[in-house]
This record gives sequence, structure tokens and C-alpha cells, in this order.
Amino acid sequence: MFEDDVVLTTIREKCIPVTIDQFYTRRQSDKEGEYYWSIVKQRGYEKGKTTQGFYLVSPSGKLLYSKSAGLNQWQLPTFKKELVDVLDTFAPSTAEVMPKLTVPTPDLKTTPRFPAGAVIARVHAKAIAQTDSPVSQDFLWLTADEQKRLLDNTLTDEIKYRLLRYHFIDNTLGEPKRWKKQDIISESLTLVDGKLSGSFVLKSEKNQAGYTAHVLGHIRGDDQGRITQLKMVAEGSYYGNTNIAGIREPGEFPLAVSFRLDPEAPTGVLPQGMKGWPPSYWNPLL
Repeated sequence: MFEDDVVLTTIREKCIPVTIDQFYTRRQSDKEGEYYWSIVKQRGYEKGKTTQGFYLVSPSGKLLYSKSAGLNQWQLPTFKKELVDVLDTFAPSTAEVMPKLTVPTPDLKTTPRFPAGAVIARVHAKAIAQTDSPVSQDFLWLTADEQKRLLDNTLTDEIKYRLLRYHFIDNTLGEPKRWKKQDIISESLTLVDGKLSGSFVLKSEKNQAGYTAHVLGHIRGDDQGRITQLKMVAEGSYYGNTNIAGIREPGEFPLAVSFRLDPEAPTGVLPQGMKGWPPSYWNPLL
């Protein structure tokens, strides 16, 4: 949808585009959260349910147009026409004023913040045998203390289980379900002289999904104990469906998950594994 030239041009020229993760915004108990709910309630949404979608809003917060998330390609012509028509007929009042919003005091339970001194690795998954398979995106966060441990060749259980439960996943079709502790059947991940290697076997309850893969990577750092290089790939055989939004066809397929340190990665985009209960991301043994 957002690869279409007409849609992109229309939004860029006539709107101020804003992207948020509504999972967190709809839980904020501050002015920003109140403003968001003043918009989505115009569509009939109530608290306690997802509010995913596309919203076109006037400066004062009046809902002009909205569409649910998960638009299919065949719906694009209708969406494009409706979007253009709404904006062509919209005549903003000179009296319309965007409400002033103070910078909210972060509620770390609902909206965690990027830790000082931490680093980010971009995480991508792809069904490598399928040429038309999308490439997913996620982010691995490592704290300052965790960097020092890794550079000392200490691969803690917290880091291992964070990778296994929250990052060795198939999120190529949409929002994934996460592995539980009991889904980790076996693992032999090691870190020696900066080289990451090993393998793992993941299998969900009732054997509805599984992932068996080998891991290879390396980590380098500076004299201050900060990671300066991190590259890693897990590659193996995946089967089943652990996605909320998409359904896989039966059978095994090769899945690869790559990690690469990115000093320019956005610090405001949280790892998918933080959703629901952020403390379990830092300590997945909980």
C-alpha cells in the first residue's frame, strides 16, 4: 500500500505522516494517550482492544477517514481513490489548532525507554527458499553491562534465552507469537574468542510449530567495553504457524534470521519481544 506512488505523493504533499505503535500509545495514561483515544473513539473503538489501522485526522483531532490494518493489494484502488477524494474536499478551518501536548513522563511498564549505553542490532528473518517471501524487521537490544559480558566471552542465560524466545522467530507474515521457556527443547550456543556458534531446537506445545537451526556469528568491541561489530545468522528448518496475522502452508521450509549491529538504528522502536511484559525481555527466564 505504501509503495504506491500516488499514495506516497498524496501523503507527503498533503499530510504530516506519523507512525506509532498503537500497542503502547493506547496504554498511555497521559495527554498523548488521551489525544489518541479522542481520535480512535470516533471510529467506535473502546479500550481493551487493538486499534491498529490508518487514520486521517484534522489538526484539531477530527477523524476524516480511517481504514483497518491489513489492507490487501486488491483493496488498493478503492483506498487510493477514497484517500485522494477526502483530501481534495478537506478545507481546514483557520480556527483549527493542534492541542498542545506536553512531553509525557515515561511509564516504563507501558512504554519502555532505550537504556543509556545500550546498542541495537537489526534483526531480519526470511524464508530463504521462497523468492517472494517478505523480509521482516525487528531490533535486538543489549545493555551496557551485557556488552561487557559478551566481550568477556560470557554468554549469559538471559541473552541466550532472549535470542531463543524473542528473536529466533518467524515474523515474516506479521506479528508473531513468541516461544515459551518450555518450547526450548535444546540449545548449545557458545561464545569463544568472540565467535558465536552452536545450534538449537525449538518446539511449541502440541508440536504446532518448530525451528531447528545452526548459529554462526562474531562480536568485536573497543577498549571501553562497547560492542563495535556484531554479525550473526541462524539458519535451519522451520515448520508450523506461530504468527497471529499470517498462516503458513503445511510442511518444513528453510528460515534464516540475521543480526547486524546498527549504530544508526532508531532508539524509539522497541523490540517486538517487549510487548506485553517488558521485564521478561530483559530476563526471559521469568
